[in-house]
Amino acid sequence: MEDVRQAKAKLRRIMRKRREDEGALAGDSARIVERLLETPEYARARVIAAYMPLPGEVDIRPLFERARRAGRSILLPRVERSGSSLVFYPFTDSSALIQGKLGIWEPDPSRVEPAEPSSIDLVIVPGLAFDRRGYRLGYGGGYYDRTLSLLVRSVRMAVAFSWQVLDFIPHDAHDERVSVIVTPDARIDV
Repeated sequence: MEDVRQAKAKLRRIMRKRREDEGALAGDSARIVERLLETPEYARARVIAAYMPLPGEVDIRPLFERARRAGRSILLPRVERSGSSLVFYPFTDSSALIQGKLGIWEPDPSRVEPAEPSSIDLVIVPGLAFDRRGYRLGYGGGYYDRTLSLLVRSVRMAVAFSWQVLDFIPHDAHDERVSVIVTPDARIDV
């Protein structure tokens, strides 16, 4: 019988291949952002931790400017060191981003100060897949699990294409769950 680590690795390969096959549809990303903007969790949030999308992920960048125009702060994560939790910095504009250790665009720490994790009201979580109980399949580094364990007062909201929502994701005791999943066509409360 496969252990959880092997099952996750296998599922990661499957979901990466599926992401290549399905592709990221701009229309689906736009619908997800609109649905997210209509949630009561977003309406209550003053400080939102988001992410800079990788190719194939839900493109939430249109949310950044809309949130800022509404007086909300957008934070983006940075990998400070391997095996640590993420550190969030205010997003000012794209010119203040640099390519990080994992090839992800991150805030330049020489231009902005890190945010206080306790200030985060809503954290928008990316992933390869999610299940209906809120478990997430990430990329295997554990950054979001370590980070979410520290963000105890933040609402955890995943954004996903419909094909990314599965019935079951293998998980360990240390895996952190999200409380809401937003897709182009549904809101899933877990």
